[in-house]
Amino acid sequence: MKKLINMLCVAILLTSFISDVNAEDGKGISVVAVSGKVIDANTRNFASVKVIMYDELGNKIGSSKSNAHDGYYYITKLTAGRKYSMLISDEKYLAYKIKITIPETEAYKNFSKDILVFPAEGAASKIKLPVPPFRSGTAEMRYGYAELMETYLSLLTSNQTKKVEIECYPDNDTDTVMNIEMTEKRAAAISNFLVINDIDLNRISTKGNNNVDPNNPPPKEKASKGKRYVGSTYLIIK
Repeated sequence: MKKLINMLCVAILLTSFISDVNAEDGKGISVVAVSGKVIDANTRNFASVKVIMYDELGNKIGSSKSNAHDGYYYITKLTAGRKYSMLISDEKYLAYKIKITIPETEAYKNFSKDILVFPAEGAASKIKLPVPPFRSGTAEMRYGYAELMETYLSLLTSNQTKKVEIECYPDNDTDTVMNIEMTEKRAAAISNFLVINDIDLNRISTKGNNNVDPNNPPPKEKASKGKRYVGSTYLIIK
């Protein structure tokens, strides 16, 4: 019995050692990858830029050059449960960092993270937020809006000379007076979020509207149950 117990202890220690070695050489189950598409915020075309990944201590972990054909980039040897920052670097586009946290996982996974890039020169970038940050009929922010704003906050933090105009549209054309009041409150809510996160108020302007977005009007057909149209929100990076 004593001999069997000793053998089991050795087996457990050996398994632990192998797991530690595998984790160090990139073969452990905690090692993951991040990939996605890089998209020009103005043209919506795919873009070729350098994506560099750093750990929390500022050490370079890896890099990738996105493909101009499909915008694809891929970086591996990342550890589950850890935080990283991605530096977007290219002379044609504004450089900025994106903070990401790799979720916990017990298996090798490839997590998806698409990236917007903003031209360094030329016309302003007018970006329609893909997910409305407000609840229908109100100026109340949705749960998770901070994550939605992360890219734009990072861009403004990294590029101190850039300004932003926040433009909001209402959910209907029923009451133009109420609409302008609500959309101004919506724009102010986003402005407050940026100021709280250390963006100078002098870099921010806001604009409300009394009629719905002509480029993204409410659907004519009845929306599915529980889904309501919410007016567009644009960020214009200048």
